[in-house]
Amino acid sequence: MFFTSPSDGSSDKFYENINIAVSYNRANGGDTKINDLFPAVTEQISGSFREFKEESLRYFKWNNITAAELVYSGYNKSDESIKVRCIQWFCFYKSRLYLATFVADAAADVHNKTAQKIMRGIVFI
Repeated sequence: MFFTSPSDGSSDKFYENINIAVSYNRANGGDTKINDLFPAVTEQISGSFREFKEESLRYFKWNNITAAELVYSGYNKSDESIKVRCIQWFCFYKSRLYLATFVADAAADVHNKTAQKIMRGIVFI
């Protein structure tokens, strides 16, 4: 699922977006816990960015299940025209990996609160 922000005017050259992905793997959430994915996930992501900066990594409850939030910024190597800031949530539930990603212009946080509300509203089924 993919959502984009509305235009913030004629000078808005980047549409903030939220991407929600759910993947199934029988091993997800079994012996492997969400915190076991780090720092390997961070290292893998960093390879796709120039000037990668990990801003934070925290664990929290999402749908009452332990989840990880990774916040980072940099220039995506596939489009280095704008520095982005990404907030990613990772959670295992019933052999599924739920991944919600908010991507924004690193120089603006106009839609950050709305994105957080949308991400908190995701219910696992």
